[in-house]
Amino acid sequence: KVQVCPLQEGETVAKVSVYRDRTGMTKESVTLQLVMEKGSGSAYFQESNTSELTVSQNGTVEFTIVYDERFISQSCNRTINVNNIDRVAPEVSLQISPDNWTEGNCTVSIQASDIADGINAVSGVAESGYSFDGGKTWTTNSSMEFEDTIQGEIQVKDNAGNITGKTFYAEKKEPP
Repeated sequence: KVQVCPLQEGETVAKVSVYRDRTGMTKESVTLQLVMEKGSGSAYFQESNTSELTVSQNGTVEFTIVYDERFISQSCNRTINVNNIDRVAPEVSLQISPDNWTEGNCTVSIQASDIADGINAVSGVAESGYSFDGGKTWTTNSSMEFEDTIQGEIQVKDNAGNITGKTFYAEKKEPP
């Protein structure tokens, strides 16, 4: 519950609460939903003319709740800060070592960051947010060793589900 709107006529005749459908980090829009806690009338957002209001970007959202009951209409203005929408995928770079691979194993390491830019919220790289097989399986390890020449795709996922992918090629050369 994020907001309460008590509507009065002498005594409180209605109480309307506003809930969010998503409270954790998400790459989806957030929907605000009205719930009648007290009262027998109907309540709706003036901006959408329904009991739901979709918020598509972070920021302070101003809205008006309208309550109608038996020819009486009341309203209250409220604001809510939405800061859990993350549509920015992580930034990724790769390091393949050794550079001139001739024997032993090659290590492919992922460096990933999901940093706020002052406008967009970011959720951080997911705990099991690394894939070395194009997103088929996910791991907590940000590096992996390979025995033979490999061409593949790494992917990195943040806590909101945004994914960045990069292809890589590591060639095991014949020793000189």
